[in-house]
Amino acid sequence: MDNYSRIVSFVTDDLLNPTQIAKACGLTFDEVAREIGTAVLSGQLSRSQVQSTLDRELLRQVGLFAGHRSKWPLERIRELLRECFDCDLSIEEIKFYIGYCGKDYRSGETYELLAEIERTLHAQIKEVLTDEHGPKETGWWRKGVPPKVRKECASKREGDELFSGDDAYAYTTLIML
Repeated sequence: MDNYSRIVSFVTDDLLNPTQIAKACGLTFDEVAREIGTAVLSGQLSRSQVQSTLDRELLRQVGLFAGHRSKWPLERIRELLRECFDCDLSIEEIKFYIGYCGKDYRSGETYELLAEIERTLHAQIKEVLTDEHGPKETGWWRKGVPPKVRKECASKREGDELFSGDDAYAYTTLIML
Protein backbone atom coordinates (compact mmCIF):
# COMPACT_ATOMS: atom_id res chain seq x y z
CA MET A 1 0.00 0.00 0.00
CA ASP A 2 1.41 3.42 -0.93
CA ASN A 3 1.80 6.26 1.58
CA TYR A 4 -1.25 8.13 0.30
CA SER A 5 -3.52 5.10 0.81
CA ARG A 6 -2.00 4.33 4.20
CA ILE A 7 -2.51 7.92 5.37
CA VAL A 8 -6.14 7.99 4.21
CA SER A 9 -6.71 4.66 5.95
CA PHE A 10 -5.12 5.93 9.16
CA VAL A 11 -7.49 8.92 9.15
CA THR A 12 -10.67 7.04 8.21
CA ASP A 13 -10.16 3.69 9.93
CA ASP A 14 -7.84 4.36 12.85
CA LEU A 15 -8.71 8.02 13.50
CA LEU A 16 -5.06 8.93 13.87
CA ASN A 17 -4.02 12.56 13.74
CA PRO A 18 -1.26 13.70 11.36
CA THR A 19 1.46 13.58 14.02
CA GLN A 20 0.56 10.00 14.91
CA ILE A 21 0.43 9.07 11.22
CA ALA A 22 3.86 10.59 10.60
CA LYS A 23 5.33 8.48 13.42
CA ALA A 24 3.55 5.32 12.27
CA CYS A 25 4.69 5.74 8.65
CA GLY A 26 8.16 7.12 9.31
CA LEU A 27 7.30 10.29 7.40
CA THR A 28 7.63 13.96 8.21
CA PHE A 29 4.60 15.87 9.41
CA ASP A 30 4.82 18.00 6.26
CA GLU A 31 4.63 14.91 4.02
CA VAL A 32 1.57 13.65 5.88
CA ALA A 33 -0.10 17.07 5.83
CA ARG A 34 0.50 17.34 2.08
CA GLU A 35 -1.08 13.92 1.44
CA ILE A 36 -4.04 14.76 3.68
CA GLY A 37 -4.51 18.01 1.77
CA THR A 38 -4.49 16.10 -1.51
CA ALA A 39 -7.03 13.60 -0.16
CA VAL A 40 -9.32 16.41 0.99
CA LEU A 41 -9.09 18.18 -2.37
CA SER A 42 -9.83 14.96 -4.24
CA GLY A 43 -12.81 14.22 -2.00
CA GLN A 44 -11.34 11.04 -0.59
CA LEU A 45 -11.32 12.64 2.86
CA SER A 46 -13.66 15.29 4.18
CA ARG A 47 -12.33 18.20 6.18
CA SER A 48 -14.52 17.12 9.09
CA GLN A 49 -12.92 13.65 9.05
CA VAL A 50 -9.51 15.24 9.40
CA GLN A 51 -10.73 17.73 11.98
CA SER A 52 -12.22 14.93 14.08
CA THR A 53 -8.77 13.34 14.46
CA LEU A 54 -7.25 16.51 15.89
CA ASP A 55 -7.01 17.08 19.62
CA ARG A 56 -9.84 19.48 20.52
CA GLU A 57 -7.90 21.09 23.35
CA LEU A 58 -4.92 21.64 21.09
CA LEU A 59 -7.21 23.15 18.44
CA ARG A 60 -8.59 25.50 21.08
CA GLN A 61 -5.11 26.47 22.25
CA VAL A 62 -3.85 27.14 18.74
CA GLY A 63 -7.06 29.03 18.03
CA LEU A 64 -6.36 31.38 20.94
CA PHE A 65 -3.29 32.67 19.15
CA ALA A 66 -4.32 32.12 15.52
CA GLY A 67 -6.39 35.30 15.48
CA HIS A 68 -3.20 37.24 16.13
CA ARG A 69 -1.37 35.53 13.28
CA SER A 70 -1.35 38.67 11.19
CA LYS A 71 0.47 40.39 14.04
CA TRP A 72 2.56 37.49 15.29
CA PRO A 73 4.89 35.31 13.29
CA LEU A 74 4.36 31.56 13.58
CA GLU A 75 7.51 31.31 15.67
CA ARG A 76 5.93 33.64 18.26
CA ILE A 77 2.77 31.51 18.33
CA ARG A 78 4.99 28.47 18.83
CA GLU A 79 6.73 30.15 21.79
CA LEU A 80 3.40 31.14 23.34
CA LEU A 81 2.06 27.61 23.02
CA ARG A 82 5.18 26.33 24.78
CA GLU A 83 5.00 28.93 27.54
CA CYS A 84 1.27 28.86 28.18
CA PHE A 85 0.35 25.25 27.51
CA ASP A 86 3.63 23.34 27.59
CA CYS A 87 2.85 22.35 24.03
CA ASP A 88 5.70 21.75 21.59
CA LEU A 89 4.42 21.88 18.02
CA SER A 90 6.47 22.39 14.90
CA ILE A 91 5.74 25.35 12.65
CA GLU A 92 4.19 22.94 10.14
CA GLU A 93 1.90 21.48 12.81
CA ILE A 94 0.84 24.97 13.86
CA LYS A 95 0.03 25.89 10.24
CA PHE A 96 -2.00 22.70 9.90
CA TYR A 97 -3.94 23.31 13.13
CA ILE A 98 -4.58 26.93 12.18
CA GLY A 99 -6.21 25.64 9.01
CA TYR A 100 -8.66 23.62 11.09
CA CYS A 101 -9.28 25.72 14.19
CA GLY A 102 -12.27 27.98 14.60
CA LYS A 103 -14.24 26.24 11.86
CA ASP A 104 -16.72 23.43 12.05
CA TYR A 105 -16.75 21.76 8.66
CA ARG A 106 -19.51 19.32 9.50
CA SER A 107 -22.30 21.84 8.91
CA GLY A 108 -21.17 22.66 5.36
CA GLU A 109 -20.65 19.02 4.53
CA THR A 110 -24.03 18.16 6.02
CA TYR A 111 -25.70 20.70 3.74
CA GLU A 112 -23.96 19.24 0.70
CA LEU A 113 -25.00 15.71 1.67
CA LEU A 114 -28.62 16.76 2.22
CA ALA A 115 -28.67 18.54 -1.14
CA GLU A 116 -27.35 15.39 -2.82
CA ILE A 117 -29.97 13.27 -1.05
CA GLU A 118 -32.69 15.66 -2.23
CA ARG A 119 -31.46 15.56 -5.84
CA THR A 120 -31.28 11.76 -5.75
CA LEU A 121 -34.75 11.40 -4.25
CA HIS A 122 -36.11 13.87 -6.76
CA ALA A 123 -34.75 11.88 -9.70
CA GLN A 124 -35.74 8.49 -8.29
CA ILE A 125 -39.28 9.55 -7.43
CA LYS A 126 -39.80 10.90 -10.94
CA GLU A 127 -38.44 7.64 -12.34
CA VAL A 128 -40.87 5.59 -10.24
CA LEU A 129 -43.77 7.83 -11.26
CA THR A 130 -42.92 7.58 -14.97
CA ASP A 131 -42.52 3.79 -14.70
CA GLU A 132 -45.89 3.52 -12.99
CA HIS A 133 -47.93 6.11 -14.93
CA GLY A 134 -46.05 6.61 -18.19
CA PRO A 135 -43.54 9.22 -19.41
CA LYS A 136 -46.06 11.82 -20.56
CA GLU A 137 -47.10 14.66 -18.30
CA THR A 138 -50.69 13.45 -18.51
CA GLY A 139 -49.51 10.23 -16.88
CA TRP A 140 -46.86 10.58 -14.20
CA TRP A 141 -47.54 14.25 -13.40
CA ARG A 142 -51.34 14.15 -13.37
CA LYS A 143 -51.79 10.70 -11.84
CA GLY A 144 -48.76 10.51 -9.57
CA VAL A 145 -48.47 14.00 -8.08
CA PRO A 146 -51.21 15.32 -5.78
CA PRO A 147 -53.14 18.36 -7.12
CA LYS A 148 -52.03 20.61 -4.26
CA VAL A 149 -48.36 19.94 -5.05
CA ARG A 150 -48.92 20.43 -8.80
CA LYS A 151 -50.60 23.79 -8.18
CA GLU A 152 -47.84 24.97 -5.84
CA CYS A 153 -45.13 23.95 -8.32
CA ALA A 154 -46.93 25.63 -11.22
CA SER A 155 -47.27 28.80 -9.16
CA LYS A 156 -43.56 28.78 -8.29
CA ARG A 157 -42.68 28.18 -11.92
CA GLU A 158 -44.81 31.12 -13.09
CA GLY A 159 -43.26 33.38 -10.45
CA ASP A 160 -39.69 32.42 -11.33
CA GLU A 161 -38.11 35.47 -12.93
CA LEU A 162 -35.08 33.43 -13.98
CA PHE A 163 -37.24 30.75 -15.63
CA SER A 164 -35.01 28.18 -17.29
CA GLY A 165 -37.64 26.15 -19.10
CA ASP A 166 -37.77 23.36 -16.53
CA ASP A 167 -41.01 21.50 -16.03
CA ALA A 168 -43.07 22.22 -12.92
CA TYR A 169 -41.67 19.12 -11.19
CA ALA A 170 -38.34 20.93 -10.92
CA TYR A 171 -40.02 23.22 -8.39
CA THR A 172 -40.83 20.48 -5.89
CA THR A 173 -39.10 20.60 -2.53
CA LEU A 174 -37.91 17.81 -0.28
CA ILE A 175 -41.02 18.19 1.89
CA MET A 176 -43.27 17.86 -1.17
CA LEU A 177 -41.54 14.67 -2.23
